[in-house]
This record gives sequence, structure tokens and C-alpha cells, in this order.
Amino acid sequence: MIEKLSDYQKLAITTAQYPKKYKIIYPTFELVDETIEFKNARGREAQLLELGDCYWPLANLVNELELDINEIYDDSIDILKDTVFTDINMAIDGMVEAAAKICGRVKKWLRDEDTKELPSDDKMIEIEFQLTRFMTSVIYICGELQVPWQEVAQKNIDKLFSRKKRGKISGSGDHR
Repeated sequence: MIEKLSDYQKLAITTAQYPKKYKIIYPTFELVDETIEFKNARGREAQLLELGDCYWPLANLVNELELDINEIYDDSIDILKDTVFTDINMAIDGMVEAAAKICGRVKKWLRDEDTKELPSDDKMIEIEFQLTRFMTSVIYICGELQVPWQEVAQKNIDKLFSRKKRGKISGSGDHR
């Protein structure tokens, strides 16, 4: 059973199938894509499924950036104490904004520092801050949907491992 985000991350990275030359770009694009799919999901079950799908790019991006996912989680919990989300829609907007800003920082890294394997310290600080904002929104949304984030993560990893076992990691759609 998943207890910490690093537990989920260790499992999730074993399902990653993207060219290493896109190790930061791919999960960044995937984070934006899955966030929009979550935003457009209707009904609690669909929302939980899509929210779980947001965990995978988050975990892989944090791994590829060599950041500590448990620190991001801890920082998110601290921020959540002071965050004034008034409803789930505000938190969803926070997810979308954070994902878009991460994409923007990666874009600037590609433009300004394409020869570096990782973004510069100033860009990394900005990306880590946005990852923390994203996670803060996810944790809040789990609370609003009355489900522990660990349960959402476990269902997602179970789905990914089922696909991996059946050779269906590649492709698209929820019914692979």
C-alpha cells in the first residue's frame, strides 16, 4: 500500500516509456494534458480517475528534475494550512495555472539553456514552487472528494501495472 509519495514515485517511474532526450519535456506536457482532462471530468468517479492520472507526470517530472517528492508534499501540506481555497473549482484552477507555469518555465529553459541537462537554479526554484502549488491543489481536491490521496495514487498505480503487464502502457485512452 502506498503511504508516501516516494512509494508511488518508485513504482510510477518503472512504467515510464519516453525517450530520455525528452525526460523533462514529456512529463511536463503530460502534466498539462492530464490536468485539463481532470478539469473536464464530470462526476466523482471520473474525477478520481483523472486526478490519479495527474500523479504519474508529477512523479516522473519530479524524478527527472532530481527533486524530492516528499519535500514537495511536506511543503504542500504547510501551504495548505494557509491556502484559502473556497471550493474545488478554485483548486482546479490552481492546478491548471501551476501546470501552465511549469510548462512556461520549461519552455524558457529550452530557449535560454538548451545545452544544460537540467534547468538553472533560478528556473528550478520556480518549477519546484509550481510543483508544490500543484500538489497543494491535488491534496485539497482529494479532501473535497473525501478520499485520501494515497487511495487515488494506489488506484492509479494498479491501473498502470495492469497495463504494463498486458503490454498496453503505450497508446491512449482509459480502456487499454
